[in-house]
Amino acid sequence: METGFFEIDYKGCNANIAQIQVLAAVVRQMVRGEYNDEDSHLLSSLPLPKDYSNWNDLNNYCKTQKNAIFFRIINERFGSGSYICLYDDHSQPEANVYLQLSVLQNTFYQLENLKLETALGTDIQKLTQQLITSYIFLNHGIGDFFFNLACESETFDWEGKFYPGCINVDWMRELNGVGIFIANVENKERLQKVFKTRLGELACQCRFMAFWVCLLQIVTCPFISKAIQHSFTDFAVCLLCNFSSVYVHHIIVEQSALNQSVKSADRGSSDNITRLKIYFTLEDAHPMLVRFDLSHKGVPYLHINVEDENGEVTKFNHCRLSLTEVEDNILKPLEDALMTFNYNGIEFKHAPSDFDREMFHRMAVERALFGACAEEWGTVIFSDIYKEQGLGGYDWDQEHQGKLFSEAQEYLRESRTVLVNEVASYGFDPQELDHTEIFECVYDEIIK
Repeated sequence: METGFFEIDYKGCNANIAQIQVLAAVVRQMVRGEYNDEDSHLLSSLPLPKDYSNWNDLNNYCKTQKNAIFFRIINERFGSGSYICLYDDHSQPEANVYLQLSVLQNTFYQLENLKLETALGTDIQKLTQQLITSYIFLNHGIGDFFFNLACESETFDWEGKFYPGCINVDWMRELNGVGIFIANVENKERLQKVFKTRLGELACQCRFMAFWVCLLQIVTCPFISKAIQHSFTDFAVCLLCNFSSVYVHHIIVEQSALNQSVKSADRGSSDNITRLKIYFTLEDAHPMLVRFDLSHKGVPYLHINVEDENGEVTKFNHCRLSLTEVEDNILKPLEDALMTFNYNGIEFKHAPSDFDREMFHRMAVERALFGACAEEWGTVIFSDIYKEQGLGGYDWDQEHQGKLFSEAQEYLRESRTVLVNEVASYGFDPQELDHTEIFECVYDEIIK
């Protein structure tokens, strides 16, 4: 007999909120008949409910509930949470967003272990396509969630911003195209460094998407109190409205325990009130750090601080995320989500201010490599194309330098300056090196 709801017993699985949210999305997908058993390998890190021996068994059960309106997931740690099954409900992100995040984790692992010297051209192209696909898919998945939310709440505005990133189709098409012939070009070693820098640039953007997915899990979680959920929603809206095309270079999740022996109104920096640090840059911009701070002396609410390498703060300093003073670590669900989806560029440790200074320096150098890479990219690629077609030598300066400088002159000039200073700090004389040698010198030091 069909009922309006059913229950999934998730007790005894030691699952955190992030894992419960993925399970709920998959169950919704199964009830709607949209689940593909070929995706089961993407759920390998997700505990299976104890009443089912495999994901196909759970799928078979959920298909018998195709007319259910909602279901509950019961967990001993968090209690009971309700989810709506209906096709036209957009209160939760689609399961494909979480499954794509699992694909991205694997892609990050492959990128980290990529040896361009021995890799086959087809493998390089496949990895490039995976990275591009993940970025586009996650950007659309997150944006579609906010688009539907705005439509249903009757706050839709064509001027509004729904997608967290910008998609440069030409740039991505070019990147994918180079992946096809990188194994066969004449100047292979130079192109490998330039190509991997470009992949690293895209990886920074994908980290931002991965962070967004973790944030969405918390924003939409029925196990979290409305007050805390509201705090995360405030941050999500702030992030969506004010930050676009973010490059996340690194994330630190604080592992030293919050000092709960002291009232929040009396806590200071030594009580580990900063629970999360995100080191990022915007397009053509300086390194920035956003700190998630719990209530402390003088600021009695959850807030974020955004500062640059000089310690100067932006308009978001002490940006309020919660309405009232809190004693507990309400960022714990987000920390758990980041720990569950442990993607490239994230560490779980204590990071003092000395580490912040190191990261600001590293971000500045990485961004400078990204900037200088634009010229190197054109020089290497077009030189090989011209030689292949018997067109003689390709003059990058004459053909494209002027246009490139008119589009991003200040950013490119600053990128060169940062790399020149970096080379000098290694004991080299920049005047004895051309811009290609400077690029390769800094790249090699970063890799080491």
